[in-house]
Amino acid sequence: ACVGESCDDTECVYENNDRACNDDNLCTINDQCSNGDCAGVSDDCDDSDACTEDLCDLSVGCYHIDRRDECNEISVCEITHCTEDLGCVTDQLTGVCDDQNLCTMGDSCQNGECIGRISLDCDDYNPCTIDSCDPSSGCEYQMLEDGLSCDMGFSDYGICHNGNCVY
Repeated sequence: ACVGESCDDTECVYENNDRACNDDNLCTINDQCSNGDCAGVSDDCDDSDACTEDLCDLSVGCYHIDRRDECNEISVCEITHCTEDLGCVTDQLTGVCDDQNLCTMGDSCQNGECIGRISLDCDDYNPCTIDSCDPSSGCEYQMLEDGLSCDMGFSDYGICHNGNCVY
């Protein structure tokens, strides 16, 4: 198709042409003769949908794999979804949430994360315990050894006995 011939009584003349042709490749477009060969430009198969992956197979041509399910995620403070124009888009939520930390209160969504705003006060006002907080179990109180000095307040001192400050 890309070489034309003309013959007279004595000889045939072959000339390249620049006609449209078919290169039998389903992944090319705008096939055109050039220098005696038929070749096309690679087809990017773009369907203008950012939620699909655009591919080409030599035997079937262009095809598209839907990737919407890969975008669909919901977390405590974010929702991710797919739009044809932008692809995967994450929207940040606001409001009350649970950060799964028993040492915080007033949890709320901030910049896509659940953040506890107030630290839990675990002070039991007992000078014979060490007060702490474990994020998975909450307030914890460790008794000091018996016989240690403790401040009962108002400049009164006692000793620790069974986790209590006594005289």
